Amino acid sequence: VKVLFDKGAMISAMCMIVFDSVKHHLGNWRVSVKKLRMANGVLVPSKGTWKGKVIIAGVNIQREFEVLENSREWKFLLGKLMLQAFKTIHEYETDTVHITGNG
Repeated sequence: VKVLFDKGAMISAMCMIVFDSVKHHLGNWRVSVKKLRMANGVLVPSKGTWKGKVIIAGVNIQREFEVLENSREWKFLLGKLMLQAFKTIHEYETDTVHITGNG
């Protein structure tokens, strides 16, 4: 799954294709009326919101994803708050992200 790590984004999101394929497995999702401003200034309506447990690399946290129109660039966008919760470390030289989960 193609994931974009964006420490400038204040939300985390999943694209509509992924959401449509997993929503029958997910509880706690609902319609959203939010409009989100993208980095280029465009307002994009959220198609829904899901809140629940996210597990990556053995670290699990409670978080929320907005559901956005499909993107050619990513299937999931992990924003600043989620990156902080997972205690990520970005190695710029190799452009590698490590999820440590360490406090």
